[in-house]
Amino acid sequence: MHQKSVKRKRKKNHQPSNFSQVQSRIGEKPQRNHKDSTFCLLFSEPARAIELYNAVTGENLPPDTELTYTTLKNAIYIDRNNDLSFVVKDRYLVMSECQSTINRNIPMRCLGYVNRTLENLAGREGLYGRHLVKFPAPEFYVFYVGMEAWSRKTLRLSESFLAEPKENSLELVVNLINLNYNKDSEILQRSPSLLGYSKLLYHIQEELSANGGDLKQAIDTAVKACMDEGLIADFLHKHSKEVTGMLFKEITVEEFAEIRAREAYADGEKAGYDKGEKVGREEGEKTGLARGAAQEKREIAKKFKDSGISIEVIARNTGLTPEEIESL
Repeated sequence: MHQKSVKRKRKKNHQPSNFSQVQSRIGEKPQRNHKDSTFCLLFSEPARAIELYNAVTGENLPPDTELTYTTLKNAIYIDRNNDLSFVVKDRYLVMSECQSTINRNIPMRCLGYVNRTLENLAGREGLYGRHLVKFPAPEFYVFYVGMEAWSRKTLRLSESFLAEPKENSLELVVNLINLNYNKDSEILQRSPSLLGYSKLLYHIQEELSANGGDLKQAIDTAVKACMDEGLIADFLHKHSKEVTGMLFKEITVEEFAEIRAREAYADGEKAGYDKGEKVGREEGEKTGLARGAAQEKREIAKKFKDSGISIEVIARNTGLTPEEIESL
């Protein structure tokens, strides 16, 4: 666990009396490493983390509010290395970004995350001692930026239970927040940083569709567009090379294939409608899906191979054999 404390102006202490004893075991501002995500890097700045806290909780704390990072080091519990957690006042927030699809087992993963964190907070002495160990109230949030339609706003651990939960059953609720760009989104309006991040991903998807799948060009164009629009411009100016490298790794072959498959599906469907025939529409849908699943797959695999992504990763995400990829 990261060990770093963010020194800020002292505010009135709302924490339990014994929290100061366990706080020394919590990390402070997380140290960056090559596995960090753009999401984590953006909110590793305390003022932005407070902005994020305000956006999801509805509070209005000042940017210099004391905050302690509790992000677990090298622990992929929720989704890749996109986990971020911190303590503000008496609340403990665990957050993650999911870029592709929502995994219904996220509550179980969050349970593992908070369990390990609390063990670190309390220590062996606290866990097995006689005195009550108090800790900040955990809250769980997952930010979704994939293209799959998803209307649910929560996931519950009890949905995994084989039997109906009883009054004394364990429960853990994860709030799902859609971060896909929408100018009318309330949470994006409450956080300029979330808005900038959402618009960055939106621009990348738009550019991928427009330029035929050149990922690096799409990222470079999207970064420039956000800077021109004044969205997280200071962050992108300071970390442009890091962000470009991170985004290149974060946008997986599977997600890239999904973008192209959807384009192919839309093209096929449009062709069917243009013919004005029901059969044409059905064939158009089939053609679109087939192109997205087969023909486009080889083109996508070649682009990622040329970009230096390992053949093993490409094969795992596209279903092509290593021999087929080698021949591209």
